[in-house]
Amino acid sequence: MEGETIESPPQLWFPTELFNPFYRNYAVLITYQDIPWTHQYILPIWEKALLTVTINDGTKKWVQYLEDEGIDVFSSENNKYVPQIIITNTRNRVDEIRLEFEEENLIEKLAKLGSFVIYMPNQDSMSFVTVIDEIRQNNKFSSMMLKEIYIFGDPADTNDHGRITETLVKCNDIMEQVIIITRKHYVWLLSPGSHKIYIPYYLISQDCECVLSVITNPTGHVTINGLQDELDPSDDLLMTTITKCEVKICTETPMVFHLVISPDIVNMSLYEEVDR
Repeated sequence: MEGETIESPPQLWFPTELFNPFYRNYAVLITYQDIPWTHQYILPIWEKALLTVTINDGTKKWVQYLEDEGIDVFSSENNKYVPQIIITNTRNRVDEIRLEFEEENLIEKLAKLGSFVIYMPNQDSMSFVTVIDEIRQNNKFSSMMLKEIYIFGDPADTNDHGRITETLVKCNDIMEQVIIITRKHYVWLLSPGSHKIYIPYYLISQDCECVLSVITNPTGHVTINGLQDELDPSDDLLMTTITKCEVKICTETPMVFHLVISPDIVNMSLYEEVDR
């Protein structure tokens, strides 16, 4: 009918789907920061990802992480742990990207094993925007059916949290489903519009918590269903408990959603093969 407004469908979020052993339509990015989870969680997630990426010093961090677990990435039997893409802002600073026990440039060695190296001279280690845009536009990887990008890195200080928010806002123009994973949080952007977030019941029964933070001021109209509390219009922060498996949020202003979760409480045996 003329003049009738058609509402856009809600954006769907399945934050624990990363643990589903049958689900792999995602990319993993390793940054310069500490890898927040232990190997029994990280390695299966890496192995089943459609795309694996290390950024700048994250390359060294990843190789060292594997070595600490007794895994030699340069052994042919461990080729699955070689990053598909390496983003580097250095070309000749061999001393900064070489492990002490390596005589050959680390990135060159990984390239010989199949890593596709992208040189980005002014890449900020905490800003993944240009990295994600490069991946999206690169003919070698643009045809992949990626639904989410998971960025692993534990912020070192409060300044990093502010930069995370800024990065998520910029990434949203390129790819909406970008989730930053820290030691105890999933962090992602809820852009203006409607959203549905699906949380397994067993997490609800454990009083799963979340934090909503409003980016812009003043706060626009926000409706929430599935959380214990409502967001006070005069406030820009809500710390609450999730009460329903389907959380519905409709917002006029961009917000950052922090899901408080650690992998040790995720029951992976409950997952079944999915197609979404």
